[in-house]
Amino acid sequence: MGQQERISRFVVYERWFNAQLLYIKAAAFLPDRDRVTSIFRTTNVSEEDIWQIGTTVAATRQGGSLHARGDLPASDIRSANLDVTAAEPPARHGLITGWSQEKDGQKYVAVQLAAAAKLIISPARQS
Repeated sequence: MGQQERISRFVVYERWFNAQLLYIKAAAFLPDRDRVTSIFRTTNVSEEDIWQIGTTVAATRQGGSLHARGDLPASDIRSANLDVTAAEPPARHGLITGWSQEKDGQKYVAVQLAAAAKLIISPARQS
C-alpha cells in the first residue's frame, strides 16, 4: 500500500462523529479487542462504490448503520507508528495494526488519526 493511498474508516455509530461540527471522533479509530481497526482502501474507487461498501459494512454491525466515513492517507496512519495491512476478503479490506496494549496510548493515537481524517457524511443521511 502506497503512502498516499486513501484509507476510509466507515462511521457506523452516531457516537463516532459530530454532524453539526463536521468532525470524526477518536472513538471511531480505536482498535477492537484484537488491537486492530477495520478500514477500507478506497483509492480509485467511485463515490457510489465506496458508499456501497460502507452500507455492506454497516449491515454487519449490530445496531450500526452507515452515517459517514473518515478518509485519510495511509501516510498519516504510518506517521502515528501504526501500519496498514491488507485483510481480504472482502475486497479492499484492511486493518490498522501495531496499536499499543495500553488504553491511554491507543486513545492518544486515535485522537491523532481523527484529527487527520476528513469527515464525509453519507449521501443517504443527507437526503
